[in-house]
Amino acid sequence: LQCPREMGVIQQLPEDVVRKIAAGEVIVRPANAVKELLENSLDAGATEITVSIKEGGMTLLQVKDNGSGIYKDDLLLVCERFATSKLRTIDDLSRMTTFGFRGEALASIAMVATLNVTSKRRDSPCAYQITYKNGSMTGRIRPSAGGDGTTITVEALFEASESRRAALKNHAEEAARVLDVVAKYAVHRPDVSFVVMRDDRGCDLRSNGSGKREDILGVLYGDDVAKDPIELSLNDPSLHFEMEGIMARPYSTHSAEAKDAKRKRHKQFVLFINARPVSCSALKSSTETTLGSKGLATCYLMMALKIDPSRVDVNVHPTKDCVFFLQQDDVIERIQQYLEIVLEADLNRNRPSTVMPSLQTMLGLPLITRGTSGSTEGNKTPAASRNNSSSSAVNTPNGEKEKRCDYNLVRVSGSERRLEQFFLPGHSSAHDAVTTVEAPSSQETYTVTESGTREFSLDSINSIRQSIIGETSAEMRAIFKGHYLVGCASPEVVLLQHDTTLWACRLQPVVEEMLYQMAIFSLGNLGSYRLEESLPVIELLRASGCDQDDENLREAARFLASKSSMLNDFFSLTFEEIREGEEEEGRVFLTTLPSLIHAHSPQLAALPELLLCLLAEVDWEDEGRCIEGVARSIAAFYGIHSRWLVNDLYEPDSSTKWKSVVENLLMPKVKERLLPPSRWTESEILTPLTSVHDLYKIFERC
Repeated sequence: LQCPREMGVIQQLPEDVVRKIAAGEVIVRPANAVKELLENSLDAGATEITVSIKEGGMTLLQVKDNGSGIYKDDLLLVCERFATSKLRTIDDLSRMTTFGFRGEALASIAMVATLNVTSKRRDSPCAYQITYKNGSMTGRIRPSAGGDGTTITVEALFEASESRRAALKNHAEEAARVLDVVAKYAVHRPDVSFVVMRDDRGCDLRSNGSGKREDILGVLYGDDVAKDPIELSLNDPSLHFEMEGIMARPYSTHSAEAKDAKRKRHKQFVLFINARPVSCSALKSSTETTLGSKGLATCYLMMALKIDPSRVDVNVHPTKDCVFFLQQDDVIERIQQYLEIVLEADLNRNRPSTVMPSLQTMLGLPLITRGTSGSTEGNKTPAASRNNSSSSAVNTPNGEKEKRCDYNLVRVSGSERRLEQFFLPGHSSAHDAVTTVEAPSSQETYTVTESGTREFSLDSINSIRQSIIGETSAEMRAIFKGHYLVGCASPEVVLLQHDTTLWACRLQPVVEEMLYQMAIFSLGNLGSYRLEESLPVIELLRASGCDQDDENLREAARFLASKSSMLNDFFSLTFEEIREGEEEEGRVFLTTLPSLIHAHSPQLAALPELLLCLLAEVDWEDEGRCIEGVARSIAAFYGIHSRWLVNDLYEPDSSTKWKSVVENLLMPKVKERLLPPSRWTESEILTPLTSVHDLYKIFERC
């Protein structure tokens, strides 16, 4: 007796069902179709690519290029599945350098839309055209008008799938995704011109194919992202890879810019491996960790890795957005090490750039010409500029006051009263005009710039300047650069507000560091004050409390006079030996002082200390340490000396005068030019007192 044969339930799917399922893996939305068509155009060697879409690409999607074109006979196979010109054997996968190789892109699009191909090769007398619908040709190949290259037009995408069209009904979102895809390729391939036109409303995106990535960034993402980007370049033969890319200028994670970027979700990490856009969460996490360890973040980072094709497996997924490669952890670690070096060398600078400009240009310092008492920028008061820049934050265009929110309560208006105005009435006092003198020309090697300033070529000077820039703390720089001055708590402490935090700042070391940096970066270009009455050096040394005999004091004075040529040339500090009457030996006098800040005159009571510092604290044997020591001595002389102010602190006239100097001269320069050294992060230069967030907690308890 035979048992009846049971019918099986597993059946082989029909070919048309198989093709539609495969198409669903490759073409999920219009942006996927654009990606596949862009890659075909780039594989064809196109230098100009135009993308046109209507209703987010659902109604019309067209990609036109000027590439090599398609042979007439190949148009019969162009939409056949697994038909490709880029792969012959399985071994070719290990040498794959093109974007496509499966032969599925056009076949997948043709299965879910109406697809028209018009192509012309350069040696062909005319273009040829063919149309596919639901994966099948709807007619024969026919001649057509057209320029060199290929134009692929996709209409009625997902017309047969109502559920898919319903899920993609937000046409604005789909258009944004298309723009994002094109933008990625535009940055990666700056040598190719990309154009996107949407709904016949003109050009939404255009890159000129200039080959400069910073230009493309500016066009696509705006000047904020494109300003001073950092070019990346790494070659590691031991790991068989090269890396290039571009990174938008990093910003402090504690700055208002970081909060704004987080609110707008403006952070983008783009990765290409062998010209293929892919995702790699490990590399992305590594870069974010490297930036975060230095308190930094960036809104845009693009990396393009070129790895030996034999070490990369591209045949992982039909979308080709995931690849595997050998020694992945080692490659990521090497890139992380490189980023740390780049951030250390460039991101702490005031103007990061792979090509270092002149140091004064990089710091944005106005160049002070010799023979002047300073720059002319002091005509506009800082208070006035603050009023102009912040008034729009208070009133709306129609004159009504904006609604205040607790997270926006940041004091930004310079029209609000400062601290001392709650205690003492005061007035601003104008500084007397200062007579200027011309300094003699330098004996050192230098070049004269177009603006008339001198640029010295001494290695010691360049080393000091690079050291200042390289040791800058980016986090503290953001605080000083973006602060608002609340007022002077005392001659030693000023109160600053940055974002929602109130800081106590030690005034003297901050001002002295700023003045030191100004002296270094304006070396040889400082103006001069001529003293109305020359001061004898010996008398100044006696006034300092020096208990040496007259012979030693005369020897010290002669020593300073012997250094007068260098001091005058670099720092506009002049000592002259003058003979009076029939004296055999002249006396040394101090005749001129340098001008660091326009209208800021030093406290002459500190002159004896300046001379002692020049004699005792300057290493005259080493060129670099000598220049640094003299600059620091002059900076200390021009700083705020509280011991000569404290007795008159509560007298209205004197109080107003020194506070006016701090608020209207010194602190605006600190905000504009100071590069705070990283060593300050371990000291108490800045001390947080409170924040709006903490105060609201207290108010809530009350």
